[in-house]
Amino acid sequence: MAKVTQTNAFESLRAFHSKAEELRENTDFFKSISVTLKVGGNKGEVNKNIPDPKTIKALLVDFRPFTLEKEGVNFLIICKIICDQRNNIDTNLVEKTKEAKKIWIRLLDTGKTNPLVGGIGFNAFGESFKQGEILDLWLNGKYFHPSDLKKQKYKELEKVSMHPFSDLLEIDFIDTVQRMSGLIFWLDFNVVEKVLNDK
Repeated sequence: MAKVTQTNAFESLRAFHSKAEELRENTDFFKSISVTLKVGGNKGEVNKNIPDPKTIKALLVDFRPFTLEKEGVNFLIICKIICDQRNNIDTNLVEKTKEAKKIWIRLLDTGKTNPLVGGIGFNAFGESFKQGEILDLWLNGKYFHPSDLKKQKYKELEKVSMHPFSDLLEIDFIDTVQRMSGLIFWLDFNVVEKVLNDK
């Protein structure tokens, strides 16, 4: 990443704030989700209450830039910019940013060591997938510009995650995106807006 000047830092924060506002407009995605699993004898039934596919994809168009490594509004890049500007902004805001960064990273882990943030780890075709890798496969193997490798892994993941487990993976994917979006909103409201207003 190129050296970030104070002016560039504020431009990046303004872009993050603007993108967070766009993400927040996807109100249909941010409803409660639920899944009910009924098992009896050899039969199982899954009822799920989740956003429809068009709503999910619309949200992901706005969400994805916060996860892409080369995007200026990438959540971790914004956290780094804020922390690098610690001499120019309130120390308390820097500490809040560090905590938000830790939570973001934990959300992308399996969740096994930190049940507070949820998540499902998954083993398939000789590999162990962390939460972030499952998120990446959904984003880049199912929804956007799939590479052949990610598309293939997603298809294999679909095959081995038999119903109702595939439903649970889908619920987990949506829950993770909702939690990560909530963290984006939190950082925007509690840190980014304050830094921009103090400028």
